[in-house]
Amino acid sequence: MSKFIFYIFLIGLFLSLVSCGISGIEAKRGLIAYLKMHHKDKYEVLTFKRDFNAASMNPDLFWVELKLKENPDIVINFDWNAKNKALYIASHNRHDLSIESLTRYQQQEIVLREEMHETLDADVVDMEVNVFNHTISITLDKEPTQRDFEAFSRKFVTFCKITQTHGLKKHM
Repeated sequence: MSKFIFYIFLIGLFLSLVSCGISGIEAKRGLIAYLKMHHKDKYEVLTFKRDFNAASMNPDLFWVELKLKENPDIVINFDWNAKNKALYIASHNRHDLSIESLTRYQQQEIVLREEMHETLDADVVDMEVNVFNHTISITLDKEPTQRDFEAFSRKFVTFCKITQTHGLKKHM
């Protein structure tokens, strides 16, 4: 019986905290107004849903996915603090928090991934590039021999040197 009462109490507490925040409709209207004012309708909202974070207990956070209208391959996502009308990205570099920077990072990822595929295509099965987190993950089709690994490493180092010296071929 005491567990039942405890669970009812927790459910009630959760519902009261969620209901204390800004409504989803009001928050989405605020985001759309922000996008129109600051980004001149360049983005389309793909996903907008409450992202109640139990750690921060912030009922005003919403998970947002935006698509750049001029290039639908560019989809960015972030938490939107509806109360502060600001991006909330807990795990990233705090110096460059903007929709523009997320878009630039996504554009860089696409160009980098395409150019790496051009250079390494025969050797790579899957590649994940995350410019924002500074990571590249490459999956090969089989366990490489020492000779294969050295040849692949030379290709990769050459690609990195050319990119560092001349920049990416495709401009963003």
